[in-house]
Amino acid sequence: DGTKSWMQLKVHKQDLRENISMSYYVVVHEYFHIYQQALSKLLRKSLSDYNPKWLVEGGATVLGNIYTRQYYGKDTLKSDIRDRKRWKFKKVTKEPHLYEKHKTSPQKNGFDSNYAGSAFIVLALVNELKKNNISEEKAFELVFREFWIQRAKQPSGWNWQPSFQNTFGMTVPEFYERLSKYKRKDLKKILPSKTLKIENIFN
Repeated sequence: DGTKSWMQLKVHKQDLRENISMSYYVVVHEYFHIYQQALSKLLRKSLSDYNPKWLVEGGATVLGNIYTRQYYGKDTLKSDIRDRKRWKFKKVTKEPHLYEKHKTSPQKNGFDSNYAGSAFIVLALVNELKKNNISEEKAFELVFREFWIQRAKQPSGWNWQPSFQNTFGMTVPEFYERLSKYKRKDLKKILPSKTLKIENIFN
């Protein structure tokens, strides 16, 4: 009604019978957007209007996959980011600014199918944080929670880049420069560890 934010998901019985892990992945992915909105105090604003799409959707995608792997033993993240048809590696590493908006990184035509490219950028960010002697759990906590808390400290229309620097200790151009150095062979190195658990991120 314009005064409250709410979410409605339709899940078919057949989906639950045939692919329960994917059904719950969708619930976690979408609910995480509500979490992002609540922390950043953008309850009636589009997250991607004021934040990079790769951090909004990539974060939700990675978290959803961590959840389904932990509770159902299913993880499509590895296959998605290795699938050359889902996203273009050179486009992500050389022109990551395109992934800041939905209109410049659409899901069709394999540009960012299933948000694989966006998820890769998030995983690369976590990997860069780990190089600064930050634990994997803390790095994900910074991405999943702290960035959005920092966003709440700025007026809703402000650019997201100062919050990025305050949270991660590097500017966006600095991160994009590091991202440009990644090679396709690095994909397997930046996946979440198999021992990572959600409760250790949000403790």
